[in-house]
Amino acid sequence: GDREAATAALAELDLPAELDADAHRTVASVLALDVAGDDAATTRAAEAVERAVRPYATPNATFATLGGFADVLDAAARERPGTGVALALGYDARVPALEAWRDHAVAVHADVREAHTGRYEGVFVVRATDRTADSVGRLATVARLVRDFRSPEPFVLAVGDGLAAAAAVERGAADAMSAVAEEFGDDTGAWDGDATRAVARFDADSEEAEVIAAVREAST
Repeated sequence: GDREAATAALAELDLPAELDADAHRTVASVLALDVAGDDAATTRAAEAVERAVRPYATPNATFATLGGFADVLDAAARERPGTGVALALGYDARVPALEAWRDHAVAVHADVREAHTGRYEGVFVVRATDRTADSVGRLATVARLVRDFRSPEPFVLAVGDGLAAAAAVERGAADAMSAVAEEFGDDTGAWDGDATRAVARFDADSEEAEVIAAVREAST
């Protein structure tokens, strides 16, 4: 989502004005090395980055690649659901959808870099900042990205203000979020998701340590 950073990175590669196959391979290689070679990257990062460097080209569609369209659609659905629906139905919503994607990307990537984290046996916890703490959609993306690129544990819990998101390598996300909603939700508790990605709403006054303990128990 950061145009200036992307432009600066590309400028260092001395690419031709018209990108040929070799130029595309150069960009893909630099991206893969930057992601997988980061000191904080996990072994899963090398697998996850393939989605970005090997997208399906769709030159005649609204977006140049199928992967890009999926990313924009997912972000728009989380930031501005109406825009996401319009884009999915084929209406001319490219510009507002890209704006939603950029807003989403800037917020969640900042949290991935800067949020306080804690490692517990089997669970890696990300404590959301003000950028994402009150947005279940942003929390869900933070949890997914940390699971794929940063977490040394197979299960990630992102905690916000009465909101939580879980991302698991194999299973446990739905069980964990349903437990949080049931144990700490009172009348406002709710959850949604599946075995690998789920979210929950609960009482914001709940003790974080107790929420983490419940997640650890339910996710194993």
